[in-house]
Amino acid sequence: MLGRVRLFAALPERARDELRSAASVAVLGAGQRLWRRGDRARFVGVVIAGRCKLIREDSGREVIVDVAVPGDLLGAVGFALDASCSSSVVCLRRARVLLIPSALVRAALQRETLALAALAAELAAEVARLMGMVQSLSAGNVERRLACVLLALAERAGQPFPGGTFVPLRLRRADLAALSATTLESASRCISSWRRRKLLTPQPSGYLLHDVAALRAIAAGE
Repeated sequence: MLGRVRLFAALPERARDELRSAASVAVLGAGQRLWRRGDRARFVGVVIAGRCKLIREDSGREVIVDVAVPGDLLGAVGFALDASCSSSVVCLRRARVLLIPSALVRAALQRETLALAALAAELAAEVARLMGMVQSLSAGNVERRLACVLLALAERAGQPFPGGTFVPLRLRRADLAALSATTLESASRCISSWRRRKLLTPQPSGYLLHDVAALRAIAAGE
């Protein structure tokens, strides 16, 4: 897995071996936190299996910032800034996360300066993804915003499946509402309407998108 992550792929195998030997694996169940926003960034994480949501909590309200899938890097911003964690990380269902001590990653980057460019690329990719989320939130009405969110999730985690594209993310309607900056009631109405129109079908472990082209048209305001 380390070799598949841009930051660690830029390191020589010897350096990756050193990080592997010091790493541990956190096994999480539904709703368990890997860390909280504001915690000291002691580790850099890599999602090995499962899905996690990145959240920020303000006045008791939970806002989902992003969803992390296998191969995603966790804690890159806090690590790069040598600061606290910028988001809480919560397991959606079941997940395994590789945890590598930040101090060892920083030492490896100091020895292998070419990997600094890989870290910059990781951060740029995260910024681009978050900008995409911001763009989806300004896409217009609830239907357009929700369609943008589902399409973005399908692009990152979607799998070919009989009858369409399966997005294996066990997100509650409340989670989709938070990602789309709308209410639970509005998100539920939208999903129910799309289900009747056979655009998608909610599944116990995700969403089956039957008509991605129609969802793209909705997202574009057509």
